Amino acid sequence: MSCVSIDHTTRGRNTGGAMGCVIPLTLKHGFNRVFLLRGHRFILVDTGSPGCGQEILTRLRQAGVCPEEISLILITHGHFDHWGNARFLKEKLRAPLAVHEADAQRMREGHSGFLRPTCPAGIVYKVCSCLAGRMRGNLRGAEPDLEVEKAFSLRLFGVDGMVIPTPGHTRGSLSVILQSGEAVIGDLLMGGFLRSNRPGWPIFAEDIEAARESLERVLEKGTHTLYPSHGGVLSAKDCTRLLNSKAHSDT
Repeated sequence: MSCVSIDHTTRGRNTGGAMGCVIPLTLKHGFNRVFLLRGHRFILVDTGSPGCGQEILTRLRQAGVCPEEISLILITHGHFDHWGNARFLKEKLRAPLAVHEADAQRMREGHSGFLRPTCPAGIVYKVCSCLAGRMRGNLRGAEPDLEVEKAFSLRLFGVDGMVIPTPGHTRGSLSVILQSGEAVIGDLLMGGFLRSNRPGWPIFAEDIEAARESLERVLEKGTHTLYPSHGGVLSAKDCTRLLNSKAHSDT
């Protein structure tokens, strides 16, 4: 895969908020985003729904990123719309694959596990997905190279930040906290269906109270901008307001 030349001198710097360290990659197929973390090298966060692998390679090329510049593929949690192309991209990018140990088996076996709806929208989605056969354990799983147990630094992989466990959506959910004040949070929160930049609790969660505690930890790290996989970019102010409310979803 060819790549476009980019200015290496700007990598890893948050220049007064004009250029952050998170590059969202919105996919045409699927309802979630994947992310590039910019540093001395790049980290790919999540791999999208099955069938989006080639599109992700195209997005990387458009962003000026060569395969050898990807130092790590990090999966935020064990649902198929986040690890769906992990096997394909691991082979194409030749980068190690990381996931929390609590969600690793789901990815290996090729299924999402049990989904616990938190609102009517979650119930409708689950029924429709089951009818479509997307919850079956017949997807191609992937073998992780690194099973995360606790928080760890990303400096070894060329990015100034850290990965922290943020259980709630799943027991093995992970978030990335960057030195720039940005955070990539997977499905810890999601943007609203009508207002994409309005934070809400996910429509599925194994433990919603654990999710609240995880959001507290993310905000305590001094983050100002949060990137969920579904919906728009969220502000820390709005997320704090949600945390102080009793609402469990934004429908």
